[in-house]
Amino acid sequence: MAIRSAASVQRHLTDLAVAYMPPEQYFIARAVCPAIPLNGSTNFTYYTFDFVGAQLLEDNIRAARRAGGNGGVNAVTWELTKNSGLTTEKANYADVDRKDVRDFGRAIAEENAMKIVRHQLLLQKENRVKDLFQTTANYPSSSFYVNLSTVTDKWDNFEDSDPEDDVKTGAEVITRESGITPNTLCIPYSVAIKVSQNPAIKIYQGNDNKGNLSDAFGGGPLAGLPSSLWGFNVIVPKVSYVSSNPGQTEARSFLWGKHVSLIYVNPAPSVDTPSFGYDFSAQDMTVDLFDWTRPGGGQYVEGWEDDLQKVVASRMAYLIQNVVN
Repeated sequence: MAIRSAASVQRHLTDLAVAYMPPEQYFIARAVCPAIPLNGSTNFTYYTFDFVGAQLLEDNIRAARRAGGNGGVNAVTWELTKNSGLTTEKANYADVDRKDVRDFGRAIAEENAMKIVRHQLLLQKENRVKDLFQTTANYPSSSFYVNLSTVTDKWDNFEDSDPEDDVKTGAEVITRESGITPNTLCIPYSVAIKVSQNPAIKIYQGNDNKGNLSDAFGGGPLAGLPSSLWGFNVIVPKVSYVSSNPGQTEARSFLWGKHVSLIYVNPAPSVDTPSFGYDFSAQDMTVDLFDWTRPGGGQYVEGWEDDLQKVVASRMAYLIQNVVN
């Protein structure tokens, strides 16, 4: 059993300790899968969206006019399916290391345990969101993903590949099948650091078409890519994780791998407007310090959140697999 404890955080020491953790901007889950707050409710209703599209038949045009619509062939209609969902609580904990308390003081030991738990929760959410985009079963058909299995198609083959054509093919599919133009290009770091040297992309380095300076040498947040490519906002996830099994020599891999996603991310997310996916959040992440009541005492940090990530408009993303070698 445990009781909540008052954390003795010293701000100047905390800032020093936190600086050694990977920056939270490496995590992009909420940037591609916006949060829908549920105000504490774990049971919720949400909609999935499917594009019905414009009808060219004259009877339908007349019916649209009678219903008050514009009757034009570009009229967009949506088929909404009502769904029920149940969020689930995710939790992690870490002991406040007694050796850290002895060597560095209680404030740093507590803060280290807090940042470890927070990092674990961020990593787990990132993985759940990554799976939404990279699981082909989440798409309505094989038209929404392509595997660059041929060596000459891979983007680090600078002579033969055509990244722009691959991306614009995806944009055409999304726009045709959903009636919405995608706005976000998610290029993982393991891809970005290589393709930033592709002449087809390198020409956009320096001042990009938004007037922003790109980090042309790869050290900045976009790994050498401009903030916009071919009209799409570029986002570069950098999160890595321990990919080796327990007991093996530790190995790390980039969580998002070598797959690129073209996405429509709703800039004004709400339960009744479409985006590829949403993060339905009953309780946002909370991290707190507790005292053990077991013999020997001690303290631990527990973190938890209550949420569910769902695809709500499956036609609003396009997956390009195995983009580099």
